[in-house]
Amino acid sequence: MFPSMALHTRSDSVQTRQQILQAACSVAIHGGPQALTIDGVAREAGMSKGGVLYHFPSKESLMKGLLKLHQSCAWQGMHLHWKADPRTEGRWHRAWIKANFDGLRRSGDMENASLFATVTSTPELLAFLQRQFRRIQWCLDFDGLDPLWSRMLISSVAGLRYDRLFRFCWVEQDSLDGLERKTLEMLEQILRQGDLTQVPPRTST
Repeated sequence: MFPSMALHTRSDSVQTRQQILQAACSVAIHGGPQALTIDGVAREAGMSKGGVLYHFPSKESLMKGLLKLHQSCAWQGMHLHWKADPRTEGRWHRAWIKANFDGLRRSGDMENASLFATVTSTPELLAFLQRQFRRIQWCLDFDGLDPLWSRMLISSVAGLRYDRLFRFCWVEQDSLDGLERKTLEMLEQILRQGDLTQVPPRTST
Protein backbone atom coordinates (compact mmCIF):
# COMPACT_ATOMS: atom_id res chain seq x y z
CA MET A 1 0.00 0.00 0.00
CA PHE A 2 2.66 2.50 1.00
CA PRO A 3 4.89 1.99 -2.11
CA SER A 4 1.93 2.56 -4.47
CA MET A 5 0.97 5.68 -2.54
CA ALA A 6 4.53 6.97 -2.90
CA LEU A 7 4.50 6.23 -6.62
CA HIS A 8 1.22 8.09 -6.99
CA THR A 9 2.71 11.07 -5.17
CA ARG A 10 5.79 11.15 -7.44
CA SER A 11 3.56 10.96 -10.52
CA ASP A 12 1.44 13.84 -9.26
CA SER A 13 4.58 15.86 -8.59
CA VAL A 14 5.83 15.40 -12.16
CA GLN A 15 2.44 16.38 -13.56
CA THR A 16 2.31 19.45 -11.35
CA ARG A 17 5.78 20.54 -12.47
CA GLN A 18 4.69 20.14 -16.09
CA GLN A 19 1.57 22.19 -15.39
CA ILE A 20 3.66 24.97 -13.85
CA LEU A 21 6.15 24.98 -16.73
CA GLN A 22 3.38 25.17 -19.32
CA ALA A 23 1.85 28.07 -17.38
CA ALA A 24 5.24 29.83 -17.24
CA CYS A 25 5.65 29.35 -20.97
CA SER A 26 2.23 30.89 -21.61
CA VAL A 27 2.99 33.85 -19.34
CA ALA A 28 6.34 34.52 -21.04
CA ILE A 29 4.87 34.28 -24.54
CA HIS A 30 1.94 36.61 -23.92
CA GLY A 31 3.44 39.00 -21.38
CA GLY A 32 7.18 39.00 -22.08
CA PRO A 33 9.99 38.49 -19.53
CA GLN A 34 8.69 41.19 -17.18
CA ALA A 35 5.49 39.17 -16.67
CA LEU A 36 7.36 35.99 -15.78
CA THR A 37 6.98 36.17 -12.00
CA ILE A 38 6.09 33.49 -9.46
CA ASP A 39 2.78 35.30 -8.78
CA GLY A 40 1.97 35.50 -12.50
CA VAL A 41 2.76 31.85 -13.10
CA ALA A 42 0.71 30.79 -10.05
CA ARG A 43 -2.32 32.69 -11.38
CA GLU A 44 -1.92 31.15 -14.84
CA ALA A 45 -1.55 27.65 -13.38
CA GLY A 46 -4.51 28.10 -11.03
CA MET A 47 -2.31 27.41 -8.01
CA SER A 48 -1.15 29.19 -4.90
CA LYS A 49 2.20 30.97 -4.90
CA GLY A 50 3.38 28.51 -2.24
CA GLY A 51 2.46 25.61 -4.51
CA VAL A 52 4.70 26.97 -7.27
CA LEU A 53 7.53 27.73 -4.85
CA TYR A 54 7.38 24.16 -3.51
CA HIS A 55 8.44 22.88 -6.96
CA PHE A 56 10.50 25.90 -8.08
CA PRO A 57 11.97 27.83 -5.12
CA SER A 58 12.96 30.84 -7.25
CA LYS A 59 12.37 32.49 -10.61
CA GLU A 60 15.82 31.29 -11.68
CA SER A 61 14.95 27.66 -10.95
CA LEU A 62 11.71 28.10 -12.88
CA MET A 63 13.62 29.52 -15.86
CA LYS A 64 16.06 26.63 -15.70
CA GLY A 65 13.15 24.20 -15.68
CA LEU A 66 11.72 25.88 -18.77
CA LEU A 67 15.05 25.75 -20.55
CA LYS A 68 15.59 22.09 -19.66
CA LEU A 69 12.13 21.22 -20.93
CA HIS A 70 12.74 23.02 -24.20
CA GLN A 71 16.16 21.44 -24.68
CA SER A 72 14.76 18.00 -23.97
CA CYS A 73 12.00 18.49 -26.55
CA ALA A 74 14.48 19.88 -29.09
CA TRP A 75 16.86 16.96 -28.60
CA GLN A 76 14.05 14.42 -28.90
CA GLY A 77 12.88 16.05 -32.13
CA MET A 78 16.39 16.01 -33.58
CA HIS A 79 16.95 12.40 -32.54
CA LEU A 80 13.65 11.31 -34.14
CA HIS A 81 14.70 12.86 -37.46
CA TRP A 82 18.12 11.21 -37.12
CA LYS A 83 16.59 7.77 -36.51
CA ALA A 84 14.21 8.10 -39.46
CA ASP A 85 17.01 8.99 -41.89
CA PRO A 86 18.48 5.90 -43.64
CA ARG A 87 21.45 7.80 -45.12
CA THR A 88 24.71 8.14 -43.23
CA GLU A 89 26.38 11.15 -44.85
CA GLY A 90 25.06 14.39 -43.44
CA ARG A 91 22.58 12.57 -41.21
CA TRP A 92 23.05 14.69 -38.10
CA HIS A 93 23.00 17.93 -40.11
CA ARG A 94 19.73 16.99 -41.79
CA ALA A 95 18.24 16.10 -38.41
CA TRP A 96 19.41 19.39 -36.89
CA ILE A 97 18.05 21.44 -39.80
CA LYS A 98 14.67 19.69 -39.77
CA ALA A 99 14.29 19.91 -35.99
CA ASN A 100 15.08 23.63 -36.05
CA PHE A 101 12.55 24.34 -38.75
CA ASP A 102 10.01 22.30 -36.79
CA GLY A 103 10.63 24.65 -33.86
CA LEU A 104 10.36 27.74 -36.06
CA ARG A 105 6.99 26.56 -37.34
CA ARG A 106 5.50 26.13 -33.89
CA SER A 107 3.56 29.23 -32.99
CA GLY A 108 4.26 30.37 -29.44
CA ASP A 109 6.87 27.76 -28.58
CA MET A 110 9.45 28.18 -25.82
CA GLU A 111 11.88 29.89 -28.14
CA ASN A 112 9.73 32.97 -28.16
CA ALA A 113 12.09 35.95 -28.36
CA SER A 114 11.17 37.44 -24.98
CA LEU A 115 11.83 34.16 -23.16
CA PHE A 116 15.08 33.52 -25.00
CA ALA A 117 16.26 37.06 -24.22
CA THR A 118 15.61 36.45 -20.52
CA VAL A 119 17.54 33.17 -20.57
CA THR A 120 20.56 34.63 -22.35
CA SER A 121 20.75 37.49 -19.85
CA THR A 122 21.27 35.04 -16.97
CA PRO A 123 24.86 33.69 -16.85
CA GLU A 124 23.97 30.31 -15.30
CA LEU A 125 21.20 29.64 -17.82
CA LEU A 126 23.31 30.85 -20.72
CA ALA A 127 26.08 28.45 -19.64
CA PHE A 128 23.53 25.62 -19.57
CA LEU A 129 22.39 26.53 -23.09
CA GLN A 130 26.00 26.55 -24.30
CA ARG A 131 26.62 23.08 -22.82
CA GLN A 132 23.58 21.75 -24.64
CA PHE A 133 24.76 23.17 -27.93
CA ARG A 134 28.22 21.65 -27.44
CA ARG A 135 26.46 18.28 -27.13
CA ILE A 136 24.72 18.89 -30.46
CA GLN A 137 27.95 20.12 -32.05
CA TRP A 138 29.65 16.90 -30.99
CA CYS A 139 26.99 14.97 -32.95
CA LEU A 140 27.34 17.24 -35.99
CA ASP A 141 31.09 16.68 -36.01
CA PHE A 142 30.54 12.99 -36.69
CA ASP A 143 28.96 13.77 -40.07
CA GLY A 144 32.46 14.45 -41.38
CA LEU A 145 31.39 17.70 -43.03
CA ASP A 146 34.05 20.33 -43.54
CA PRO A 147 33.85 22.55 -40.42
CA LEU A 148 33.51 25.75 -42.47
CA TRP A 149 30.59 24.40 -44.49
CA SER A 150 29.03 23.07 -41.30
CA ARG A 151 29.35 26.45 -39.60
CA MET A 152 27.78 28.17 -42.60
CA LEU A 153 24.76 25.86 -42.54
CA ILE A 154 24.32 26.21 -38.78
CA SER A 155 24.63 30.00 -38.91
CA SER A 156 22.11 30.33 -41.73
CA VAL A 157 19.43 28.48 -39.73
CA ALA A 158 20.38 30.15 -36.44
CA GLY A 159 19.99 33.51 -38.19
CA LEU A 160 16.24 32.93 -38.42
CA ARG A 161 16.11 32.61 -34.63
CA TYR A 162 18.13 35.81 -34.25
CA ASP A 163 15.54 37.57 -36.43
CA ARG A 164 12.92 36.58 -33.86
CA LEU A 165 15.11 37.68 -30.97
CA PHE A 166 16.32 41.07 -32.24
CA ARG A 167 13.77 42.09 -34.87
CA PHE A 168 10.70 40.09 -33.81
CA CYS A 169 10.50 38.95 -37.43
CA TRP A 170 8.17 35.96 -37.85
CA VAL A 171 8.64 34.16 -41.17
CA GLU A 172 5.49 32.89 -42.88
CA GLN A 173 4.86 29.15 -43.19
CA ASP A 174 5.41 29.06 -46.97
CA SER A 175 8.68 30.94 -46.63
CA LEU A 176 9.87 28.57 -43.90
CA ASP A 177 9.10 25.59 -46.13
CA GLY A 178 11.11 27.15 -48.94
CA LEU A 179 14.02 28.06 -46.67
CA GLU A 180 14.14 24.54 -45.26
CA ARG A 181 14.15 23.08 -48.78
CA LYS A 182 16.96 25.38 -49.88
CA THR A 183 19.03 24.64 -46.78
CA LEU A 184 18.71 20.89 -47.30
CA GLU A 185 19.56 21.34 -51.01
CA MET A 186 22.66 23.27 -50.00
CA LEU A 187 23.70 20.41 -47.73
CA GLU A 188 23.19 17.92 -50.58
CA GLN A 189 25.34 20.03 -52.91
CA ILE A 190 28.12 20.09 -50.34
CA LEU A 191 27.90 16.33 -49.92
CA ARG A 192 27.87 15.69 -53.70
CA GLN A 193 30.95 17.83 -54.17
CA GLY A 194 32.83 15.56 -51.79
CA ASP A 195 33.60 18.34 -49.35
CA LEU A 196 33.99 15.82 -46.57
CA THR A 197 36.89 15.52 -44.21
CA GLN A 198 38.05 12.29 -42.65
CA VAL A 199 36.42 11.82 -39.25
CA PRO A 200 38.91 10.82 -36.56
CA PRO A 201 38.11 7.53 -34.84
CA ARG A 202 36.13 7.81 -31.63
CA THR A 203 38.24 7.20 -28.56
CA SER A 204 37.03 6.10 -25.17
CA THR A 205 37.56 8.39 -22.22
